[in-house]
Amino acid sequence: MDKTDNTHDNLFISAFGKGRIGRRLVFATIIFSSFITLLTTSYQLYSDYKNDIAAIDGYFELIKDSYLESLTTSVWMYDEKQISTQLDGLIKIPDMEHLGIMAGDDHFWSSGSLRSKHKITHHFPLVFKHRNKEFQIGMLSATASLDKVYNRLIGKAFSILISNAVRAFFVSCFILFIFHLLVTRRLIRLSKMVENIDIKKYPIEIESKKSKRKKSIDEIDQVVYALGKTQQKLFESYEELKQSQDELFQIFTMSIDLICIANINTLTFVKVNPAFTDTLGFSEEELLSKSFLEFIHPDDVLATQRTVDEDLKAGKTVLHFENRYICKDGSYRWFRWVSQPLPEKGITYAIAHDITDLKKMEAQLNQAQKLESVGRLAGGVAHDFNNMLGVILGHTELALLQADENHELHDDLNEIQNAAKRSADITKQLLAFARKQTISPRQLDLNNTLESMLNMLRRLIGEDIELIWQPASDLWPVKMDPSQINQILANLCVNARDAISGVGKLTIETGRCTLDQEYCIEHPDCIPGDFVLLAVSDNGCGMDKDTLDNLFEPFFTTKEVGKGTGLGLATIYGIVKQNKGFILVNSEPGQGSTFKIYLPRLVADEDTDNCQLGGPGLSGGLV
Repeated sequence: MDKTDNTHDNLFISAFGKGRIGRRLVFATIIFSSFITLLTTSYQLYSDYKNDIAAIDGYFELIKDSYLESLTTSVWMYDEKQISTQLDGLIKIPDMEHLGIMAGDDHFWSSGSLRSKHKITHHFPLVFKHRNKEFQIGMLSATASLDKVYNRLIGKAFSILISNAVRAFFVSCFILFIFHLLVTRRLIRLSKMVENIDIKKYPIEIESKKSKRKKSIDEIDQVVYALGKTQQKLFESYEELKQSQDELFQIFTMSIDLICIANINTLTFVKVNPAFTDTLGFSEEELLSKSFLEFIHPDDVLATQRTVDEDLKAGKTVLHFENRYICKDGSYRWFRWVSQPLPEKGITYAIAHDITDLKKMEAQLNQAQKLESVGRLAGGVAHDFNNMLGVILGHTELALLQADENHELHDDLNEIQNAAKRSADITKQLLAFARKQTISPRQLDLNNTLESMLNMLRRLIGEDIELIWQPASDLWPVKMDPSQINQILANLCVNARDAISGVGKLTIETGRCTLDQEYCIEHPDCIPGDFVLLAVSDNGCGMDKDTLDNLFEPFFTTKEVGKGTGLGLATIYGIVKQNKGFILVNSEPGQGSTFKIYLPRLVADEDTDNCQLGGPGLSGGLV
């Protein structure tokens, strides 16, 4: 018995010693109960305070509504006895400390005295009505004391805090006693048994005889059960670990993302997965034989080196770092990296994602935004310039009326007029690019509109170039200004003629197409829906990437000085955008060019004054 009692005493001391759960539980219980007590007490006191203030306000309203008129009558009649009696009666109102009436400069009556430090004072004018006229004959000042309110609240707060503190103390003691009986003793006993576990031996039974007799299990019993299962799993861990390593190797080799282990000190790859070799075209031996900096685009080497030195070697996880790697065929691919370094081992693990296609989409979006900004600027400049040209042309025409052909200034004025007209044509093209020119859209059959232009286009491109017209049947209607179709075709055909520069072929074709969401994700300029396609193709010299990137910018041209304004394609871009369409261009040096213009289908059952896109769908081929 003595031995058992000593054991229990030791358990109790260790459970509630410094740093133990019991001690922390006591502290947490006291803190929480104190917080709740303060919170509820504060709320209750605040509520009582508001009620007391509301009651005082009610007293003031009572004076105003019930006594003010009689006091006014008494003051009007200078009935001092009645005034004093009324004031003495009002001073008995709870918390009312002082009442005073001032009538003129010489008459003052009061009751009570101003003793409180905290008080509320209201002033009520004494207004007497006589023969439908109102006279202010004095002022009633009523002062209520807040000291009594505060004293009541302090007394109540002290009483609440004392009672709650006593309650919290006894609750904490009870909780600690129950915690010791149900948790602490068993946890200490359990920890002693766990210390004796040897994973090299068969799992021991972590369970007391008393717990076997229990009809239900508690949380500690669940811990005991979990420890027993853990012992069993330790014996199986080696095989499971080996299996996991095999699975990780399969993931490493089968992943479509680029995964590697790199040495951050020597800047070399230690291990790369097949996705690396498939994407870049180099063998694993080639990638491991050189510094990985040699495979990085020259413009990205310094940023990569800095990331390694400042982040990876410092043990920082690197997220979303981007750079370009060279492929064996000489092209470059954009990668976005996630790197988890282990600087103590001098390595980093790095799940890279090929974002080359995403970068292309971003470039297309940036180009579209740039053109939008340039369009707004061009529109503003064109409007102002057009106004000045109107002044120039007007004054030139007036001057020509006064200067006949024999006048010495006649030829100069003609030159000014011609230059101004040419400038006006340029402003019209700028306004078309900015989508600010005046138009008169109407429902059109694109095939009919184009067929009426074919003779003019043949004369425009010349006899050496064969014009091929391939209209589609059952073409959907569009809503556009016919003159805009003329502008588009004329500019495209002139560009094609200059690109062919001799004998060649120019093809104009129409078609119907439905763009789905997946296609539009890959082409940011596009939107889903039904469209009428106008395609113009030539077998001319084609264009390189730099030319394509700047193709629709105003005044950009590859022609010689004097042979182009650089506004033709800008005008086309503005017209198409104004009609809620978009343009896709395919071209390579020496392979010719194809311009595909997508115009929204005019839905037949809609009001023809509203040009609306057909609904998105998955049917219909892309021309």
